[in-house]
Parts: sequence; C-alpha cells; structure tokens
Amino acid sequence: MGATPLQRVAHLAVEVLGAEAAQVSLLAEVETIAAVDGTPYAPVGSSCSLEDALCTATAAGAGPVIVTDARQDDALRQLPAVAAGHVRSYLGAPLVDDCGRHLGALCVYGAEPRDWQDADVRVLRAMADTATATLEAAAVAAQRFALFASVSEDLASAADVRQAVGRLTRRLVPALGSWCLITLADQQENLQDLASWHADPARRETVAQYARLRQAGLGRESILHRALRSGRPVIVRDGLDSVIATVTGEARTVLNQLAPRAAYALPMRAGELTVGAISLFLEAGEPDLTDDDVPTLAELADRAGVLLESTRIHDRQREIAETLQRSLLSEPVQPPGTRVAARYVAAAEAAQVGGDWYDVFVQDGERCMFVIGDVMGHDTLAAAGMSQVRTLLRGIAHTTGLPPARLLDQLDTTMAALDTRTIATAVVMCLDPSPTPSGRVTVRWANAGHLPPMLIEPDSRVHELHCASPELVLGLAPGDDRCEGVAEVPRGSTLILYTDGLVERRDRDLPHGLAALRALLADLAERAGGPAHLDPRRLLDDVLAGMVPEGSGQDDIAVLAVTLHDDPGPR
Repeated sequence: MGATPLQRVAHLAVEVLGAEAAQVSLLAEVETIAAVDGTPYAPVGSSCSLEDALCTATAAGAGPVIVTDARQDDALRQLPAVAAGHVRSYLGAPLVDDCGRHLGALCVYGAEPRDWQDADVRVLRAMADTATATLEAAAVAAQRFALFASVSEDLASAADVRQAVGRLTRRLVPALGSWCLITLADQQENLQDLASWHADPARRETVAQYARLRQAGLGRESILHRALRSGRPVIVRDGLDSVIATVTGEARTVLNQLAPRAAYALPMRAGELTVGAISLFLEAGEPDLTDDDVPTLAELADRAGVLLESTRIHDRQREIAETLQRSLLSEPVQPPGTRVAARYVAAAEAAQVGGDWYDVFVQDGERCMFVIGDVMGHDTLAAAGMSQVRTLLRGIAHTTGLPPARLLDQLDTTMAALDTRTIATAVVMCLDPSPTPSGRVTVRWANAGHLPPMLIEPDSRVHELHCASPELVLGLAPGDDRCEGVAEVPRGSTLILYTDGLVERRDRDLPHGLAALRALLADLAERAGGPAHLDPRRLLDDVLAGMVPEGSGQDDIAVLAVTLHDDPGPR
C-alpha cells in the first residue's frame, strides 16, 4: 500500500530537515501517533497520556516549540521519551485549523542535541500547514461520507415517500443550510412540496406555511423551475430581492418573513428521470456554500432521487396490492346460525404487503364454509396470487360440493395443472347444518400448513384444533390425500381463524405467540361471561389491540371470528 498523505509529510520533514525521525500526533483525550518516518521511538497508532506526551505543549501553543537538549530542560527531562534517551533535540509546530481548533502537532527529533535554525522553523511550519490541510480534507471527506451514508440509510428504511423526504430535510438542515423544502414531481409532472424544515424551531411553521403556498405562487423563472428544466443546480447568492422576484401572492408575503439571503435549487434525478428537487436557503449571517459543498449537495440530491424513486415505485406497488387485497376482502356474509366478523390489517412496514385472505360462503345452499389463507411473499405478486388461489378455491367448492380435505386436494391439483407457481397455506372449515343428537354442531376442517384454528368453548376454555397429522402447504405436493379434523362443538362457542402476523413477531416466537393468543381469548371470554356474550367484531378489535399494539405489525394480518349462537335458524 502507498503512504498516506500524513506519512508523506513526515517523510518530507525527515528528508528536508535532516532529522532522525518525524511524527504527526493527534491530541484528544490522549496523544495518538498518526504518522511517522525515520527511526521513531513509537509506531503509528500507539498512544500515551497527554501528561507523558512531548507534543502536548506544542499542540496547545500558538507557535513552534524549539528544544536543543531536552535533558537540560526541567519541564521535559522527566518525560518517558526523554528519560529513555529517545529524544533530546526536538522541533515541533502545532496543527491549528481555520476555526482555531488545535488538532495536534508535527515534530522532528533526534537522540542527540541540535541547534535548530530559523530556516528549520520556517520549513517545519510550512509542513505543519500542509499536515493541517490534509487533516481538514480528511475531516470534510469523513463528514461527506457520513452524510451520504446517513441519507442512504434514512431513505432506504423509510416506510413511504413522505417519511423519506421528511428525514432528508433533517439531514440537510442545519448541516448545509438554514432551511429547506423538498419537492416531488408526480407522473403527470405536477409538483408538490412534501417536506420542509428550519434550523430554528420557532420558524418551522412559517416554512411549512410557505411550502403549502409556494407552488401556486412560483413563476417559470423561479430557481426551482429552472433547476427542473435544466437538470442542473441553480444558485442565487445576491439576496432576497432576486429570490422573491419570481414568487407571487401569499407565498411572497411568507417568503418575505423568512428573508433568505441565498438560495440553491438542485434537481433530484434517477437516471434520465427528474424525480423532484431540493430547495436550500441561507439566512443572513450564514456563509455561502463552498466550491466543494455545491457538488456534494448535487451528488446527494441525485442519490436521494434514486432512493426516492425506488420508494415511490414501491409505494405504488403497495397501493395496487392493497387495493386488490381489500377489494376481495369485503364484509363477510352471515350464514344462518352464526355471527361472523373479519378483520384485515396491513403491515406497519412498507415492504410488507402480503397475500393474507379470508372468505365466508355457503356451499350447496346449506353448509357454511370458512376459509383463512396466506400466499407466501410480500409484494404485488403475492396479492395477485392470493386472488387467484381464493377464486379457485371458491369456484371448486361451489361446483363440486367437496368437504374440506378433498376440497384442498382438488385445489392443489388445479393449481399444479394451471402452473400457478404459488405456495400458500390455508384452513378450510365447514359447519354441518344438521345438529347432532345432543344439539351440537359438527365442525370439519382441513389444514394445508397453516396455523391451527382456535375454539373458545362456552366455559371460556380455549383449544387449538389440529388434524391427525401435519399437512404440507399448497403448491408443494399435489396429489397427496389430506386428512380432515372433526369435532362436535356446542352452540355458544366461538371459532377463531387467523394468519401468522397475529401471533408471530421478531420479538416473539411462534409458541409464545400462540400461548399469548390462547390466554387472551380465554380472558376476554371469561370477562364477558362466555363467548356467546361476545360481539365478534368487538372481540377481533380487542384481540388485535392485545396481540399487535398499534404500529408494531411486521406482517399483514387476516382474522375471522365465528360465533355459533343458540338460534340455528335464519336470522
């Protein structure tokens, strides 16, 4: 590997000044050696306390430190490097940046006494200036990298475009300006200022008001429109009059209150597409952006453009998927002898648009069919796959009149024949309309790799309903005969069918989630005096509130509640 810029400075100091060794030290809580050359007494990266460092006095001072023989200096002879014989002659210059911050020191030294000349001091001071400039450039580069990294992380993890642009404003202000606006263009090239921010909390509402008014008051020669047309940054540094000249109406009045001294408009692009723009403003007393700042801001705008367009595409896909999903998940029918409620809850995370569904219908005019399912995946394709599987199952059920297990067998075979390439889990449950001799309801169900339904009995006990053996999901092994579960259930009971988003989270595994659901259902039923006294809609609202606190859902959720009320006839 080549030498670092600081190492090259140290090498030059040894060569030009004829010194035994040179080092660049950075001082914070301790002294850390950043670069060395010659025959140093300590390697790069080593550190010591400030009290033991020879460079501490140099870094803190305003000028060079000149030592002919450190052993003759009462303040220096006890320092470890001097006492060990590594340093006797020493010449050091402080590293002070443009803001007056003391960063460290550049020094040369030797194991023998030396009379340093004025020319030596001038040369070392010039080299110290070079080392300081190197450190400042490294700090700027580190800040630039940190800003880019934080913006990328913020935008990539945002739930939607509005959250993304809100985060972007807080990165730009106050790091680069006094206040800013973020504008996005839609597919019809309509502009909307979606986010604003001001460094002064007292002025944020004024900036937000300007954002609401600006688009109606901007002329074609405004810096925003010029930047969007040209695809290049537009800069106005000559005061409020030039900025406000292209703004009319109420927006001009508010802009006068904000009184920007300078303005920068930078298009945000994703390839050939202009996604929107950043408008950054400086107030009186704020220095102009430097020649390095403007290209950095332009590059940042383009990076934001790519990420925002990706988020916007994802938002559109999510909207399509949710629209498709909700169009199929209408209010469930109410078969005779039941009270039915259903809920669908989209995930809190933007990336999680899934294929959860439920269905309720009457088969052959008499049997009540209840279905819950989940197509694997979290995107538009999953929602489309859900629509296909749900429609196939409903069609097969109506045309064949098959019971649950054979219905799932036929669905699996049909999916394979149509090459749907969809993998899904599902539970199909059927209520037999003919009562048993004891007046109970016969419930049959089949399970294709889904979570077990739960039964709340009239005495508030809760049971999971399992088949004789676990079954594979749909789409993996068509042709296998599935088993069927059967139970005689007393009226006044409630059945709960649900998808995994209700019970499984990153902070809670499946067994604990199932146990929590059982306990919650038992508690709600007991407090109501038994499940027959529960309104299924209220029950589902309470279950969702208890299992998935608002905003914590990491997956979408579908859930059905079916109460077998005491009157089995038409309602």
